[in-house]
Amino acid sequence: MKILLYTLIFPPDTCSNAFIFSDMTTEFLKSGDEVTVITTTPHYDEERAEGKKKYLEKGKSKWYRKSNYMGAFVYHIDVVPRKGNIKDRLDTFYRFHHYCTKLLTIEKIEADVVICQTPPMTIGIDCHRIAKRLHASSVMILQDLWLDAMIDAGRIKGIMAYLLRQIEIYEYKKMDLLTTIDEAMGKRIKDISGIQPFVIPNFVDCSIYSPRVPNADDYDKYNIDRENFVISYVGNIGEAQDLEPLIQYAKHNKKARIIIAGNGSREGYYKKRVRDEDLDSVSFIGYISRDEARIVNSVSDVCMIMLAKHVAATSFPSKIYSLMAMGKPIVISCAENNEAGQFVEQHEIGWRCDVGNYERINALLDLVGANEKQRRIRGENGRSLVLREYSPGKIVKRYKDIISEMRDHPCIK
Repeated sequence: MKILLYTLIFPPDTCSNAFIFSDMTTEFLKSGDEVTVITTTPHYDEERAEGKKKYLEKGKSKWYRKSNYMGAFVYHIDVVPRKGNIKDRLDTFYRFHHYCTKLLTIEKIEADVVICQTPPMTIGIDCHRIAKRLHASSVMILQDLWLDAMIDAGRIKGIMAYLLRQIEIYEYKKMDLLTTIDEAMGKRIKDISGIQPFVIPNFVDCSIYSPRVPNADDYDKYNIDRENFVISYVGNIGEAQDLEPLIQYAKHNKKARIIIAGNGSREGYYKKRVRDEDLDSVSFIGYISRDEARIVNSVSDVCMIMLAKHVAATSFPSKIYSLMAMGKPIVISCAENNEAGQFVEQHEIGWRCDVGNYERINALLDLVGANEKQRRIRGENGRSLVLREYSPGKIVKRYKDIISEMRDHPCIK
């Protein structure tokens, strides 16, 4: 089967979506499929983007570059490094969509199936158009429900919300196959559009993410005393993440060490809070690679997932799987009805707490910090679960089975 992956992010760029599709690429290739990828030039980690871009080959036109990933041909449409403002993001989305059709012709790309993943929200429209041009099937993987998150947060309202919703429903109905990563998201999609998507969770490569024993240099690198209770957060720092519980805990327990890795639109705000309140125990280390994230996680007694109150049934953090694979206990701060929090509690891989209840979070973290045995047990529970249920081979096989059935029996839509 010839597979075209259409995604905004792919290595050498680094973020969870990039790793999801790169791991899918590896698994498809192992199965004997031919894989082509259309993506962008590195832009997510803007400080290192230009350096990564230099390693890409020049394309036949100046607006794209080429690379090879494990035997897959990868075409990178040139975009500016990621910025926080809307104009630059829209420019990235526009260039990505605009040049794709030209690329199909120049490189004579063929495919039996075109698979895309959000973001951006509108990627399904292009996926359908590309698939139709190539006489291929179209598959859309909803990694998040961006529009619902914006509406829930009150950032998009009225006629704009209505118009964007109609666009969203239109692209859902155009897909030959629609999937999402979580049951709660699937229910919301059905309520919105009348379409019941297949639910296929994300996964993690357990050979990359595995339990790691930190060494003395690791502790020295982050200025950690081994007697410290170490808490880390690795991920985006934007509107969907609420890091206030970490600020409150730093004020409550000045002996704990808190490491925050990542960047985003709210990074400056939290840095200023830490400076203004003289919270020396909190360190911001910026955007880090997957390899360094493993080191940060390994020196941590507990790893945090921080979700704003309005985030529910609109996403499922893939970092849950990587933390499980490393055998690290999780504390998730989220709304009571958040499906990721329910997952953590149900499988006893960590603890959940209401994002707005700082007193409860402080008490919980004190309890977790004092109970090494429970941290170990919940970490082991996570490692066992991810090995059983969320390996790349198992999840990608589910995609292949559904795609094969869809192509043999198109009426299943």
